[in-house]
Amino acid sequence: MNNIRDLVRQLAATPSSDAGSMILCRVDSIDTEARTIDAQPLDESAPILGVNLQANQNSEVGVVMFPRQDSYVIVGMLGMCQAVVVTCDDVERVRIDVGDMSVDVSEDGIVLNGGDLGGLVKIQEIKDNLDTLKQYCEALKNATSAGIKAVGAAMSANGATGAKAFDAAMSSQSIVFKDMENDKIKQ
Repeated sequence: MNNIRDLVRQLAATPSSDAGSMILCRVDSIDTEARTIDAQPLDESAPILGVNLQANQNSEVGVVMFPRQDSYVIVGMLGMCQAVVVTCDDVERVRIDVGDMSVDVSEDGIVLNGGDLGGLVKIQEIKDNLDTLKQYCEALKNATSAGIKAVGAAMSANGATGAKAFDAAMSSQSIVFKDMENDKIKQ
């Protein structure tokens, strides 16, 4: 019995010959939830299952590259039963989580912080649209004032007084736009 105990201790203390080696592999399958892949070494040795895509497998923060199925990866062997993807030649998705901020990049686009706020604003187009709205409102103000004057001139009512009251009420009104650009995100 002591012999077996001594052998197990000796085996546990002996570093694996694979430890620290790098192996070129093809991606067989991807588990995005577990953040692992199964990989087939190109030298046709046994498949490597459950290869970590990040250092701490229980973590949901940091940077994770999800390789594309059938693409090539370099797998680093950290021990006899522990492997991690070192680099990928083709990624399907990249996920970055830092604090309460996240970025998810894929062929579908870039999603910031879950995408709850919708698409990114094209600042020049929104400025042009708001300038058009501002011009329309100014034209509406002028047309309304002119209409009040015209009605008053044609009838016994005093259009000039109505127009003057309208102009006075509108004189303190203006459309001022605040800066809408978030300069921390640019395209």
